[in-house]
Amino acid sequence: MGARRHPWLEIADDAPTDLLYLFEIFAELNQSRRMGFNSPEPLGFDQMYYWQQLNGVTLRKWERKLIERLDAVWLMTQQKNYSGPKPDTDDGD
Repeated sequence: MGARRHPWLEIADDAPTDLLYLFEIFAELNQSRRMGFNSPEPLGFDQMYYWQQLNGVTLRKWERKLIERLDAVWLMTQQKNYSGPKPDTDDGD
């Protein structure tokens, strides 16, 4: 039985496989993402540090930067879903 792939990776079958492991790391980190008052928070350095400690991995600087960029793109897509409460425009008439 092979390792189970994250559901997000099912759409990436034709993607280059050289960097796919970084997306898998991002997906794992994303599962422990903290939520702010109105939106998800960016992944923190502490989350990356503890992920490395738990998994016995040392990410290179460029790998961390790429994960941070993936996170920034993910956050931009989520802002549409977490735009906060809409102002009440009903003037009572």
